[in-house]
Amino acid sequence: MKTSVVLVIGLVFAVPCVCAANTALKVNLSIMGAVVGPTKWTGAPWDGRGKADPKAVKAVRKLMQGGGEVAAAIARIKELAPKGAASAPDVTGYVIYTGPTSRELAQIASTRLALAPKHEPMENNYQPRFDVGYRGWPVYRHSLFRLVLWDADRSHAEPMGVVKIRYRDIARAVESGKPTWVNVARQSYNQILFVEIRASKAAPGVSAKLDGAKYR
Repeated sequence: MKTSVVLVIGLVFAVPCVCAANTALKVNLSIMGAVVGPTKWTGAPWDGRGKADPKAVKAVRKLMQGGGEVAAAIARIKELAPKGAASAPDVTGYVIYTGPTSRELAQIASTRLALAPKHEPMENNYQPRFDVGYRGWPVYRHSLFRLVLWDADRSHAEPMGVVKIRYRDIARAVESGKPTWVNVARQSYNQILFVEIRASKAAPGVSAKLDGAKYR
């Protein structure tokens, strides 16, 4: 019997799930990086005490509604970002798998893999780079990989967003055979714009495993 890992208000449960074994796409998946919006959804800078910039909010919304090419987004972020040495967020967070999985993987499927640990945030960064993934991992139609990011200020961690990488995103990356940017702007009110992934079909017989450290 398969199980399903479900995320409910920060808690993860494994529950029975009926899914045919041959519906899984077994992949090697890497979470490579992200592009963060130039301001918070309100237009306020991520760090510092600058004034909110409603023009930046409108500009990013227009850019992403138009399809949002990555190169164009990065260029606009440089133009729209508040000026200052520390205006970008200090990124910390993790990725967690939710959805159908095998009984053998149920104990590890809900592990939170560190994109950037709490004690080592990626400081002042609009384009954080990650190095975590899943090897030989079975991905089903209802599988989700949730990325949870915060801006780690000294006094507290401020949520940046929770965005999902879906089966269709992974299938597209497998087909392209190269790093693929996934537009996630609508999931985070334009606070996280893109996530970069790479995916390929796993070789037959490869055991599934996590590639990264636990988020602490």
